[in-house]
Amino acid sequence: MSIFSAKLVSTSIDPSVAFSISARRELSKKLTVGLGLQYLLLKENITVSGKETNTAYSVVQRLVNGSTGPELINDTVATVTEGTRNINAVNSYHLYSIPVFIQYHFVQKRSWSLAAVGGMYINISSSYQNEINRDAAAMLTAIPAAASKKTIGLDIFAGLRFGKSIGNKIEFFALPSMRWNLGKYNIKNSLLNKTINQAGLSIGISYKVN
Repeated sequence: MSIFSAKLVSTSIDPSVAFSISARRELSKKLTVGLGLQYLLLKENITVSGKETNTAYSVVQRLVNGSTGPELINDTVATVTEGTRNINAVNSYHLYSIPVFIQYHFVQKRSWSLAAVGGMYINISSSYQNEINRDAAAMLTAIPAAASKKTIGLDIFAGLRFGKSIGNKIEFFALPSMRWNLGKYNIKNSLLNKTINQAGLSIGISYKVN
């Protein structure tokens, strides 16, 4: 029999990757609004440490004095060993959001452009695959588990978008930005119960349909 009683030592978030698709509409030569869909994958490194107690039972024969003299009887001996156990694991979180943004062009040349972009991410769904599961009613243990829960949250972001025209309809762009999480993700039974702010660089291609 093994008993493991542990506590969370540390967590850290790895650099993440996201994929987005969006549609934009010009309100004027300077102003554009947009709406899209984004998938974001987060990896969380977890370190857990605690005391592990192992109890092993074995059957031995013991010599005792019986009614007719010395005799052997079966007896059970318990051997208890204790030690410290460290567990390292990686949790994967899949977050789906709807970006809503506004874009203001303050430099608009024939072959390139520069714009300020700001808006919000509406987090519509979250799911995860975790190697360590935390339940408020149980001890923290290393149990492979999978779970999911829909949740709604809100992030805001701002950045600068540099565009380089490739022909009349295609544009290559790069968008460094900051994203601020306005609340904890609160995914059920997960360790990711924190506010996460992100700095990132988006690169991609836009196509003008008319």
